[in-house]
Amino acid sequence: MSRWWGRGPYFVTTSRGARILCIGGFKFRRHRDAGPKTRWYCSTHHGRGCSAALFTIDDRIIKCNNVHTHARI
Repeated sequence: MSRWWGRGPYFVTTSRGARILCIGGFKFRRHRDAGPKTRWYCSTHHGRGCSAALFTIDDRIIKCNNVHTHARI
């Protein structure tokens, strides 16, 4: 049985033009860039203490902490 969160990582664009990275049923928002390296954090619960984050270089995930303090959205 396939679920929508069973897909690999993918990007979506919000109505305001921001990129969101979706992985495992969770959404990540771009936090900061340092050259080609980008830090992403949990877009739904970061302000509530969720420390899930990941790093990409040129849109390829190089480090991922996908442990969240909440259920999938």
